[in-house]
Amino acid sequence: MLQSIIPGEGYVYYSKAKNDKTFHYPKLGTQSSHSPAYHAPEAPHRSPAVHYTPVDPYTFPDNMSVVAVVVRDGQRLADAEVGAFVDGECRGAIRANEGSEYYFLTVMGSSADDQNHIVELRVFADGTEYVVDRKNTFINDLVLGDLDNPYVLDLDDASGIKVVYADDLDDDGWYTLQGYKLKKRPTRRGVYIHHGEKVIVE
Repeated sequence: MLQSIIPGEGYVYYSKAKNDKTFHYPKLGTQSSHSPAYHAPEAPHRSPAVHYTPVDPYTFPDNMSVVAVVVRDGQRLADAEVGAFVDGECRGAIRANEGSEYYFLTVMGSSADDQNHIVELRVFADGTEYVVDRKNTFINDLVLGDLDNPYVLDLDDASGIKVVYADDLDDDGWYTLQGYKLKKRPTRRGVYIHHGEKVIVE
């Protein structure tokens, strides 16, 4: 039974019933003497993102969801971090729930502005960031994967991205991912091309 809704998380309800369903929020202070006292349920424990810094979920009206597993050498990883990027902006990030190998990722976006934009899925594991998937565009309410058939993010098929600090590199040969040449090394955190190699500037 769904007892609480967590801000920033996406929910999908599947039913074969033909009649409509309604979710009623419990109200404090309205119980009768015959009903048990209501106690707000605790949200499930979620490990916050550490490597990625997603945007404020309240700035976007829509979202899509990914139920994923991260695989390397045929084994599922439960200690990685998954992030979703649209136009270089982190639209969602998650680590696996404690004791789980599933990553329940909510990707924030706008149907009006992002409908043809690629959602790039990245994985950060053991100090390396990987671009794993660039096959999907943003579609509101789309759900990729489920518990029985999760969306597989295979690090063996991914391209690694070097993580660097801006002060560690020279000023020459910097480009944005869109191919625009920069006058000097960037100081803003993001992904760039430096001398033909994709790097993350921290």
